Amino acid sequence: VVNFQERTSQDRLFEIYPNPLKDDTLTISPADPDLVRSCDIEIISAQGQLVGRKTVQFDWLNRNYKANLSGLASGIYYIRVFHEKSRHTFRLIRL
Repeated sequence: VVNFQERTSQDRLFEIYPNPLKDDTLTISPADPDLVRSCDIEIISAQGQLVGRKTVQFDWLNRNYKANLSGLASGIYYIRVFHEKSRHTFRLIRL
């Protein structure tokens, strides 16, 4: 018998890929640009240091934000996306 709980997460409002990150470009996009016109993005190191912050605008013609992470060393980072009154946190592995 396998027990599992299907998890529905509000993080599906945004897609962040690729993860793990092998190259220098991380793509962040809302699932629906009509619902998400803008957001604030923070990149936090595993030690809790803020290493980047950006406000991003979205629409149907410009629905992807491509973050250049070439300055980040290999390791674990957290991407925090603030939209309206919600915060979505993603764990990112930089190879």
